[in-house]
Amino acid sequence: MIEKIFCYLSVKIKQIYDLKMKNTILITSLILIGFNVTIPSFAYKEKDLETLTKLNACEACALSEAYLHGADLSGANLRYATLNGAIINSADLSGANLSGANLRKAKLRYSNLNKATLSGTDLIEVDLSGANLNGASLSGVFPTPSADLSGANLSGTALENADLIGVDLSGANLNNAKLSDTNLSNVNLSGADLRGADLSGVDLRTTNLYEAYLSGANLSGVDLRRT
Repeated sequence: MIEKIFCYLSVKIKQIYDLKMKNTILITSLILIGFNVTIPSFAYKEKDLETLTKLNACEACALSEAYLHGADLSGANLRYATLNGAIINSADLSGANLSGANLRKAKLRYSNLNKATLSGTDLIEVDLSGANLNGASLSGVFPTPSADLSGANLSGTALENADLIGVDLSGANLNNAKLSDTNLSNVNLSGADLRGADLSGVDLRTTNLYEAYLSGANLSGVDLRRT
């Protein structure tokens, strides 16, 4: 008799629980629909990610929001790849070809981009803080407002004619960097190492050079008024 009562109660409790769960799911769904909320999903293509992993090359691939933290992508061919929002912190991208790639809002903190090619790359709001871009080519990069390159190693980097409006380069190593005719309007170069850098023809009137090191820099044709 007791066993029957116990079984009956167990069934009823389960029925009540299932009903409550269904109601909760229904209410949640209605709320999401009412507020036009969608569940986020990763935008990258699994096939493209597999191609990159196997061949270390994937031109014009869709890799938005891909998780590549600590990945070995040295020498990788990623021309015109879409990597916006991707997590690529502490990765090895030395010698990689990222020309024409979309790195908008990507995270590349402390990544190794030694001698990487980023010509014509979209770096809007990219986070390259602490990254190593020694000898990298960034000529002709897209406008980069709010990009964070603070503390980055850009020694010897080719940045001629690059548009770096509003970039944070505070504390960056730009020793011997090539910056001739680069747009440095509203750029934060406080504490940056610009020794031996080529700044010829650059307008520095709105650039923050507080405690920057400029020993041996080429300042021919530079406008330093109100800096």
